[in-house]
Amino acid sequence: MLNLYDCNLRGYLNHLFAGQIGPGFPSLESFEWGPKFAQEDVECLGKALTRGMLSQLKELDLENNDLTGDLKLLFEGPNHPGFPEMEFLRLCNTDLCQEDVESLGDAIKAKKWPKLKELDLSENTLTGCLKSLFTGPDHPGFPCLEVLYLFGTRLDEEDVQSLSSALETGMFPELKELNLHGYMFCETVGPEMQALKDACRQRGSRLSISETSLAQEFVQELDNEVVHGLDEDFLQELGDEFVQQSEDEFVEDFYDEFEFM
Repeated sequence: MLNLYDCNLRGYLNHLFAGQIGPGFPSLESFEWGPKFAQEDVECLGKALTRGMLSQLKELDLENNDLTGDLKLLFEGPNHPGFPEMEFLRLCNTDLCQEDVESLGDAIKAKKWPKLKELDLSENTLTGCLKSLFTGPDHPGFPCLEVLYLFGTRLDEEDVQSLSSALETGMFPELKELNLHGYMFCETVGPEMQALKDACRQRGSRLSISETSLAQEFVQELDNEVVHGLDEDFLQELGDEFVQQSEDEFVEDFYDEFEFM
C-alpha cells in the first residue's frame, strides 16, 4: 500500500514514476493520494497506468481532489491496458463534471474495470449525467460490482430512472448495496425513486437512503448558518418558492430582497 494522503507533494508525483520504461510498482495493490493533486500529477499517474507500472493495483483512492475535466487522463489512450485487477475505485468529492462522468462511462463500457467491486462517486454533482454510466449499446454492465456509493449527490428524474432501469435489466448482477444516504433530489423525482426502491427490493440489494430535497437543503443551511431563528412558516414558504425556480435564480432574488445577506 502506498498512502500519500494529505502529503504536500503537489506537482512531484513524476518523481515516483520517472522514466519511460521500468518495472514500476509490480506488487503495489493500493494507492491513495490527496487532497493536493495538481493537473500534472493526474497526467503523470495516467501515463504510469498506461505503461503498466501499476498493473496489480486493486484499490485507487483519489477522494477530495479536484479532478474537474481531468479524470479521463487516468484511462484514455488506445494502448491503455485498463485496470485488470482493480476492485475499489474511490472518487468521492472530486468535483466531477459531465465530461468526467461521460469519460468514466466510456471506460466502463470498454471493460477497463472487469473486476470492480466498489465504486464511490459520492459528494459529486451528478445531475443529468449519471445515465452516462449505464446507457449505450452493448454495455457490458458491472459484472462484479457489489457496492455503489452515491451519497450526498444531486439527482434528477432522469438519473434515478436510468439507475432503476440498470437494476431491472440485470446490469448489476452482484450488487449488494446502493448507498444514496443524504442525496438531494428535485421534488418531481418521487415516482422514479419509488421505482428504484422496488428494483432494489426485487434484486435483494440493500438500499441505504436518506432523502433531502434541494429546497430543504437550502432552507436548512439558511436557517443554521445565515439568519438564525427565522419563523418556521417563513422558511417553509422559502422552500416552496425555491423549487419553482432554478437555484441560482432563487438565491439571487433572495439576496436582492434581504440586504443584510
